[in-house]
Amino acid sequence: MAGEFGKTAIFGLAVGIGVGVGLAVLAPSVFPHAARAARPYAKKAAKSAMEAYLRTREGLAEFGEFAEDVMAEAKHEIMTERMGAGGAAGGAAAASAAAGSAGGAAGNGSGNGADSGSAAKGDG
Repeated sequence: MAGEFGKTAIFGLAVGIGVGVGLAVLAPSVFPHAARAARPYAKKAAKSAMEAYLRTREGLAEFGEFAEDVMAEAKHEIMTERMGAGGAAGGAAAASAAAGSAGGAAGNGSGNGADSGSAAKGDG
């Protein structure tokens, strides 16, 4: 029964849109005075639709930023919990490895920033 109603509703909507488009196309040639009188209203309707579109687009962009922020915070919490669950030694090792890779990326060329710093101090 519900499927039958849906098909009927879609058919009715399609017929209504077809009749509306047909009248919109024929109206200027059949009723030129009515077409001139309706122009300001059509313009207002188009302007309102465009404003609604722009507001919706802006709202969706803001929601997208909000969702990205929430996902980043959730990812950060998961990573923090994983480091905490690994124990103090595991967390320290992970932090040390992260600091070492950051030091290596800084441009000293030796790979591990902590080792290269201690080697430099021992030489001097």
